[in-house]
Amino acid sequence: MMGGSAKDKSGFTLVELLVVMGIFGVIMGAVYSVYLTHLRNAYSQEELVDVQQNLRTAMDVITRDLRMAGTLVPFGINPLAQGTLNNYSTSVQINTASATGRFARITKTRDISGFSNFSTAVDTVESADGLEGTGANTVRLIRPIGMGNPVADASLKLANKDDSCLTVVKYKPLTFKRPEGSSFATGTTITAGDMIAAVGPPTPSTPDPRYDTIIYSLGPCDSSSALRCLQRRVNLGTAETIAGPFSSLCFSYLNSDGTTENNTPDDTSNFPEGVAAIRGVRITLTGATTTTVPLSGGAKTRQITSVVTIRNRR
Repeated sequence: MMGGSAKDKSGFTLVELLVVMGIFGVIMGAVYSVYLTHLRNAYSQEELVDVQQNLRTAMDVITRDLRMAGTLVPFGINPLAQGTLNNYSTSVQINTASATGRFARITKTRDISGFSNFSTAVDTVESADGLEGTGANTVRLIRPIGMGNPVADASLKLANKDDSCLTVVKYKPLTFKRPEGSSFATGTTITAGDMIAAVGPPTPSTPDPRYDTIIYSLGPCDSSSALRCLQRRVNLGTAETIAGPFSSLCFSYLNSDGTTENNTPDDTSNFPEGVAAIRGVRITLTGATTTTVPLSGGAKTRQITSVVTIRNRR
């Protein structure tokens, strides 16, 4: 009798295959679900980082200008426009001698009577370079004592060979002229210590005011009119988009005693000393995600708050 083993040629049954496929499908579904969750979180976090960076950028720009509010403006002019002094307002107007913050100090006294232009040395080469770097060709002269204009002109032109803009050569003086080219009146003198402030741009359309105005508010973004971005508007010119988009912008004002009143728009009754009672501005800026809302199930928001002291109070 011949011996031998019978080989089992049977494979997996259909039930076994279905069970394996089912288990494999569950595992792959779980893996894919984890992947999608991670992907959504990654996209959401990336946009959230952009929101936070935009908030910091916008706050830095607003803070810088608020610290210059009231700098070298004529007496009687408030650092902030009174019409915007309502707590939790959505805009603010800043009054300052130069929207770009570019100044230079004259170092030599001289009589400029009868001249249509004059040259003068300034305190540092950096000051001259700073005026040039603004891209503006208009300046205003300010006498710190009294905050008036020593040459009876709201503004002067920086002049070079083609009379259109400023050319700065290191260690050489700056040259200025009256806009209409006429001569300075008899007795006109510039004094050491007089300040030169870059105007705008743009230059105000009228001789007065003898200072620059900066308005901050939320407006339509360049990319989409449905979104709102922080806008900076100088001398009522074209608004410049700073950063965004943001969901809200609020300004509230601090009294001399450190408290904040919830007064109604344009009502200064809570400031018994007038604008002089205001010691600071609280800025609250809120941003939210927009493009990843479907992925994250809703907008994610971030908020930044800063208190800025008004340094140049009257």
